[in-house]
Amino acid sequence: MNKGIYNSALAYDAYATPSTTKQFAFFDVDETLIYEKSMFAMLHAIEKNIGGIKAQHAIDRLQSLREGGADRISVNRAYYALLSGYKQQDVMAVAKFHVRARIENHARAPYFIEAVRDQLLFLQSLNIPAVLISGSCIDFLEPLRRYFGAAASLATCLSIDKDGYYTGHIKGHPVIGPGKLSLITQFATQQGADLSQCHGYGDHASDIDFLSAVGWPTVVGNNEILHKKAKSLGWKVISSGPLSPQNATLK
Repeated sequence: MNKGIYNSALAYDAYATPSTTKQFAFFDVDETLIYEKSMFAMLHAIEKNIGGIKAQHAIDRLQSLREGGADRISVNRAYYALLSGYKQQDVMAVAKFHVRARIENHARAPYFIEAVRDQLLFLQSLNIPAVLISGSCIDFLEPLRRYFGAAASLATCLSIDKDGYYTGHIKGHPVIGPGKLSLITQFATQQGADLSQCHGYGDHASDIDFLSAVGWPTVVGNNEILHKKAKSLGWKVISSGPLSPQNATLK
């Protein structure tokens, strides 16, 4: 495992790869780089491979919280409470298996939003490293980060007890909205990068903060609020196609 290049209560960077460049491309993950919502997909994968949870029942409960007026941060915390008692090593093994299977099956059941994936690869070819930024768990995203050779994952880190089990609590604040902006700002400062020279990709209205901070923001998908923002400011837009009902949950 590479020595980390970034460390804070919000983004544990043991999976980061050191870089000497001063320019980065920040990619939201769920419904920006990939079609699925990794947090929900992992609930189903955990149910199938480990057990101890009824994924769809849990998702329905989270949906009810959202529809009942709970904000996204509260729902995010409720989600991670579901992981209490699971061993980190086991969940990471499931994540690795799940991501590999989804990549191998991409031709039949699209996993990547190809236009965004191609942008990531193109920017890497220009020596602009990709950085994943997500409210999803960093342990879920590590296989994807490794697949692309991304410079870092700035994502939600979970508290782990002395025996290696998730406590059900997160470290710091959820990586949503201002939380994403805070992370990329801290990361850019530590790396000596100028955000006005960086790229950003996001699909949800809560991504406006971090997209507004980069020099080359790109909106992915069909979010009405983001499209209005893009039109008024001249941001680039990439269509991702229709979302499935499951993927649209809690949006």
